Amino acid sequence: MTTTTARPATSTLDSPDAAGPLDTAAARSAEEAAGGGRRTIVDHWSGRRRSWARTFAAGLVLLIAYFGLSLLNAPKGFLGTDTGGKVATLRAMDQRGSFTDIDVGYWAARWDADGTYHPLWYTTYVDGKWIQATTVPMLLAAEPLYRLGGERLALLLPMLGAVACAFTARALARRFGADGRAGWWAFWLVGLASPVTIYALDLWEHTLGLALMAWGVVAMVDLLADKARPPRRIWLLGLAGGCAFGAAATMRTEALVYGAAFTAAAGLVALGRRRIRDAWRIGVGSGFGVVLFWLGNARLEHLVVGSGIRAGRAAGTAAGGGDGLAERVREGLVTTFGSRASFDGEVVLVGVGIGLVVLVLAWTATRRDASHLMRLGAAGLLVLLYLTVVGGGLGFVPGLVVTTPLAVLGCWAAVSGARFETRVAVLAAVAALPVVWLFQFTGGALPQWGGRYVLCTGFVLSVAAMPALAALGRRERTALVGCAVAITSLGVAWTSARTHDVARDVPKIEAQPEQVLVADQSFAHLWREGGAFTGGRELLTIGSGGTLRGAAEVVGASGADTFGLVHSGTPAPAQVAGFHRTGRVRLSFLGLSVDVDRYVRS
Repeated sequence: MTTTTARPATSTLDSPDAAGPLDTAAARSAEEAAGGGRRTIVDHWSGRRRSWARTFAAGLVLLIAYFGLSLLNAPKGFLGTDTGGKVATLRAMDQRGSFTDIDVGYWAARWDADGTYHPLWYTTYVDGKWIQATTVPMLLAAEPLYRLGGERLALLLPMLGAVACAFTARALARRFGADGRAGWWAFWLVGLASPVTIYALDLWEHTLGLALMAWGVVAMVDLLADKARPPRRIWLLGLAGGCAFGAAATMRTEALVYGAAFTAAAGLVALGRRRIRDAWRIGVGSGFGVVLFWLGNARLEHLVVGSGIRAGRAAGTAAGGGDGLAERVREGLVTTFGSRASFDGEVVLVGVGIGLVVLVLAWTATRRDASHLMRLGAAGLLVLLYLTVVGGGLGFVPGLVVTTPLAVLGCWAAVSGARFETRVAVLAAVAALPVVWLFQFTGGALPQWGGRYVLCTGFVLSVAAMPALAALGRRERTALVGCAVAITSLGVAWTSARTHDVARDVPKIEAQPEQVLVADQSFAHLWREGGAFTGGRELLTIGSGGTLRGAAEVVGASGADTFGLVHSGTPAPAQVAGFHRTGRVRLSFLGLSVDVDRYVRS
């Protein structure tokens, strides 16, 4: 007699036992166990191969999606000025045919030995080289790609970093108690509906640094499990986490803060369980890993540059920490709640409103007495708030909450019955926020997407939201995920528009007939925006400590008879350092009015 067991129909997202599309091997194993069958070794490895093949396919699909989106962008325009500086360095390396020579050069070095008027702002003179770089490892990794396929192929680096972020999100979600289906939701939502998507399309190091920090978080979360581990395992996990945070710190200085926060969390949990030796092993192992990569990177910088770059930036950041506290609080509010690149109070209020509505959505999902009308009203209000953001037109959206609404849901999950590991990880990610705000670079809060200094916090909170996302009703879940997709789509559209605007406007300014073009402090970043493709133009920038008279003296010493002053709104003098003004041309740059005043040698 044959007996069959009926299996109840369940939703693949709502059921915690539902298997995802790439978990068929695990599902088949459960079915065979229920039927009393035995799997052979061949069956086992066959299932593993199929699982790896499908996992590889998911990563490949995500990578292809990034390449497709990157084709919407102009290759000679960038999301930020730091990218322009990196590409300028790669172009100089390619022209010299050198893998390690990152000198961008300076045509007026003999008349401006200090580089006060170097066209690429923030360029420093180190050991006979003009350096426009913040991270050496990424430049060295990108150089072969740039040589083979230019800017388009060099984007493979941040794209691979974004794919790594997505896979780490899946791994971390499983550790937070998500089932296979929810784990893959974490993969796709982090990969295609978060700030990770935007930073995959620009030659910045954010995705690479975030992927490394995320793997450091995974190692520390593994240490939070309440089970005895052999000392060697404790050492290895602590060391792995420290190495991940240390490698991330070679590209993103805030990785040091996140590494300290998560190491402290794991160590304090071990102390709370009276495992003093384990706490000591975690701290020493993590610290050794950070120091190992930090010293290794310093050695690499000394070999390539002749001096340390990251150490200098970290020291400068630490020295300036806490200065201008009111300004830091204001920028912290914008990078957390800002719905537009503005310090106006209403843009912060929109972000606060979005956060509160997401909390209401989460609360109604756990209340049986919550009316259907209340749930629909909260979902509708959330959509309305995002319509005001998206309907405001293209532009930077700097707020973490606005660009990563799932992060708010993750906070709710942490205080409403989540796993212990989830609660500790969320607490560590949130605790790191004020420290990052205290030491982050001031002046860059507005022209950024999704709080680029606190991407790790948004990442951890978003992944923590996966079990709570499955608990939402279908309409509420659709509204929340749809808003995340919509705001990310706005970022993709803005990246495309901005890169095309830069690629169009900078050449128009550079096409002016003057022998030298001088950008004053109102457009100090102009040549970094598109200066990687100046075609040999002689350019200057009046940077910090520079004056128009000093720039004119450099022009005169070079033998040039004319120069153009690129400025906005500031009246230009009729005469300066042996030159007199003869005319003015009005152009535009990214929607701003630009005046180019022509000066001729008297």
